[in-house]
Amino acid sequence: MASLQIFTVDAFSHDQRAFTGNPAAVCLIPANLKLDTAVLQNIATEMNLADTAFVQCVLPSEIKVEHNGRTEYQKLSLFNLRWFTPTTEVRLCGHATLAAAHVLFNDFNNPFPELRFQTLSGTIRASRDPQPSADRVALLLPRDMPRPLRGHHQDRGDDSDEDGSKEGTEGYFPPGDRPPAYDSDHPSSGLRPAVSRRSSQRPLTPERRSKLQQIIDLVLQSTRQNSPTGSPHTVAVRSVHYSAARGHLIVHLRGGPEALQRLTPLFPPVVLNLGHECKLTMMAFTTVATTRSEKPVGADTELAVGGADCAVRVFCPWVGVYEDTVTGSAYSTLAPYWSHVLGKPELVFIQGGKRFGKVFTLLNPEFDDLVQISGSAVTVLSGRFQL
Repeated sequence: MASLQIFTVDAFSHDQRAFTGNPAAVCLIPANLKLDTAVLQNIATEMNLADTAFVQCVLPSEIKVEHNGRTEYQKLSLFNLRWFTPTTEVRLCGHATLAAAHVLFNDFNNPFPELRFQTLSGTIRASRDPQPSADRVALLLPRDMPRPLRGHHQDRGDDSDEDGSKEGTEGYFPPGDRPPAYDSDHPSSGLRPAVSRRSSQRPLTPERRSKLQQIIDLVLQSTRQNSPTGSPHTVAVRSVHYSAARGHLIVHLRGGPEALQRLTPLFPPVVLNLGHECKLTMMAFTTVATTRSEKPVGADTELAVGGADCAVRVFCPWVGVYEDTVTGSAYSTLAPYWSHVLGKPELVFIQGGKRFGKVFTLLNPEFDDLVQISGSAVTVLSGRFQL
């Protein structure tokens, strides 16, 4: 019987407080153990969290590691990483990646300044935040500037190219594809990111645009009618943007955090079907945060939005999650969008409905195709999963 180490981590926590941020499970698979996809999915379903991260060391042929359950996670810096919701495998998950890096850095005292994770979206690099007092983990994720979907006021956003590229994997990953190879010409950059926001150009077809418009209209209609007070309320939309590469639909609302907290969207079967046809993974509602410390509707006073630039709520019914508390991968599109709107390369986001977390983002010109996303995390549970 296999026994796997497993942790529950509150990722992107609010100032390193337990019971904030987004909980993720982190399951460590010994390098010499092969588990098929069905087993991984069963574990994720059993954990029943938004996402479960499965981490397995990549052993170089010249390195021999004693498999005692700890050594391999302390002496290596390259890992395979897959993510599963309770119902399906996903191509990118930021909060579960941050949780995995937190476990390796803090629970296993991994000494490397940077860890690299081979994933279905290429290689993700995780490092300790350089600010000693921050105690945060920083991730480099693919950057993708979403394009305007329809004739709303487009803020200062542009109509950047979409990216429909798809990279694959082998071995630890589903059969048929393979992670990108090591870039020997640029060793400092580690492994090449699989997705570049400029790597392909795919126009948005009228059929796809029409389906996305139907999704927006139906969801907005539902949230206007499904008011917590029982009476319809106004939902004012400033702009709608879309990323085909990420499957992200971004709705910029007017009205600040209070308007955001009033949202109670419904996703009937017709919306789910249209979303699957459009390969949507999430629908993000976002607004500018207030500049003063203010209690969001229904939130704890300690989790005020004061100090944040933007507020976000993310819904992921197409991957089996109604609302995701904090969605790290969402900031591959939200960060470039808001940085362009506000004219700031460095931003602070607050995300959540009933439970909140905090995300820090940085657009560094040195990494044109990447966005740095950072946050704190807290391990709240550790144990073993018996197979």
